[in-house]
Amino acid sequence: MLTTNTDMMDSTPVRAAMAQKSLVCGKGKQKGAVLIVGLILLMVITLLALAGIQGTSLQERMSGNAYDRNIAFNSAEMALRWAENRLLNGDDTAFDVAPDTHNDPNDSNFTDDKFAKSGSGAPWDTEVTAVTPATVTTAPQVTVIDLGDGCFKVNSLGTGRNPKTEVVLQSIVCRDL
Repeated sequence: MLTTNTDMMDSTPVRAAMAQKSLVCGKGKQKGAVLIVGLILLMVITLLALAGIQGTSLQERMSGNAYDRNIAFNSAEMALRWAENRLLNGDDTAFDVAPDTHNDPNDSNFTDDKFAKSGSGAPWDTEVTAVTPATVTTAPQVTVIDLGDGCFKVNSLGTGRNPKTEVVLQSIVCRDL
């Protein structure tokens, strides 16, 4: 059977109406599923971003503390080298040289714990302002103990930008007699 152009025209509006009806029915069945999936994905991305920010913040604090400890170490080392050079050149007048009482079992006032931190009772007797770096707030300190036979134990304490960051170094210096 042959169809005429008029038959095709009549069927086109019917097809368009059926297509429109199927679109309307499809929208009613979704009921916001895309919205819920989108919100869940947004929440996951937000949590990942927050974790990244926390990790970066922690790394920044760790590198700042490492830098501060490096400053304290350099300060203590400069004071240690300063005292060693003075002793090797025979100039021990820059600081009080204490006798070695560390090995005396009757002396309870001198222990390794006193070299752990500065403060009351600590044997730090000389501030080394000659070699104080500009980046520290407190001058490094040294103490010298005469071990006998021309040998000295030199302890130095350096601080960083934060006064709570402390480094203690120790060396033994022997003069040629």
